[in-house]
Formats: sequence, C-alpha cells, structure tokens
Amino acid sequence: VIAIEQRRADLDRDRVADERFARAVELLGHETDQVRVGALHALAGLARSHREYTQTVLDVLCSYLRRPFDHPKWTLPEDLPDDAEQWSRISPELERERHARQAAQRLVRDLLPTTSEPDPEVYDLDLTRAWLERFDLSDRVVGRVAAYRCRFRHTTNLNRAVFRGPVHFRDSVFLARIRAEDTAFGGKLELRGISAYGPCGFERARFDGAVDLKRAVLREM
Repeated sequence: VIAIEQRRADLDRDRVADERFARAVELLGHETDQVRVGALHALAGLARSHREYTQTVLDVLCSYLRRPFDHPKWTLPEDLPDDAEQWSRISPELERERHARQAAQRLVRDLLPTTSEPDPEVYDLDLTRAWLERFDLSDRVVGRVAAYRCRFRHTTNLNRAVFRGPVHFRDSVFLARIRAEDTAFGGKLELRGISAYGPCGFERARFDGAVDLKRAVLREM
C-alpha cells in the first residue's frame, strides 16, 4: 500500500511539474514583457526544484534568446550613424524586450553548475544566431556550446570556465572584448570566420582540442 501511495504521489508531482512547464512556455509568447520575464523565472524555478528538467529548461531559454531580435545597439562600428538620431528611435517595447533577454541570459548562467561543484552535471547550450549582451559563462561548467553566427555586445566573459565539449563561435561578431583567461577548453574551439572588435584574452587558457582560427579577423573599434 505504501509503495502504491508513493507511486501515486510521484505521478502527481510529475503531472504538476509538466503543467507548470507547459504554462510557462506558453506565457513566453505573451505581449507583456513582465509576463515573459515571470515565465522565464518560473521555468528556472522548475529546473531548480526538478533537476531532471534542467537541460530542457536551458533549451527553452536558449530558444528564447534565438528569437529574431534587431536592435540598433548591436550595429557594427562601420555602420554607426554620424549623429545620435538613431538611438532616439529605439522604441520602449524594444528596450523592454532587451531587458527580458538579459534576464534569460542571467538565468542560463545561474542554472549551470559552478567549477567548485564536485562531479557536476554537464549541460549543452544552443545559441545559434542569438544576439547577446554581456554574455557571461565565467566560473561555469558547460558541455557543448553552439553559438554560430551570433552577435555579442559588450564584453564576453568566459574566464575560468570549463568546457567539456566543443565550443563553436563560427562566423560570430564580437562588438567588444573576449575574456577567456584560465579557461579550459576540453574539446574543439571554433573561431573560424569571427570578427572581433576588441582585445581577445586567452591568457593561461588550456586547449585540449583543435583551435580553428581560419578567416578570423580582429578589427579596431
């Protein structure tokens, strides 16, 4: 009897978690940014209380960041206007979406294990074509990172991170510096075709796999 009751309780718990997940995903398409941010936090809370959801929630957060997004602050330096008129045309809705995306980035980082954890779970990130701002994976353990054709604004911080899988930045644009000091790349690091508009710091980084720098271009701001 006890085993049956425990099984029923487990099924009820799973059903409630599934309903929470489905409802939060549905709300990510809401027109109000406060609701979208609340849904992002609800998903992260679900992952914290049900660790088996973590990779799925990370996939959803990354999918949110991959949604089409066009903002003047990600303009390439050579395309900047001569005056500030462009910035005055940024709509409040676009700025609110930018802040929602910043929340999604922070939650991605918070859900990843830290390098101080013994034998951590390893999770993958797919951020292909995402526009990211102050992207920060410092002191985190990550599996495979797919960040093809991304655009990074402000510093990209990978300091002291441990990557257990390949890291792909192919054809991405970095509008500021890349910091990867004391970082461990356990698989291939693909920087093929990137354009970087700031210093690239890889001091004391460890590379256990191949490093692809073909067609990489470092540009001056």
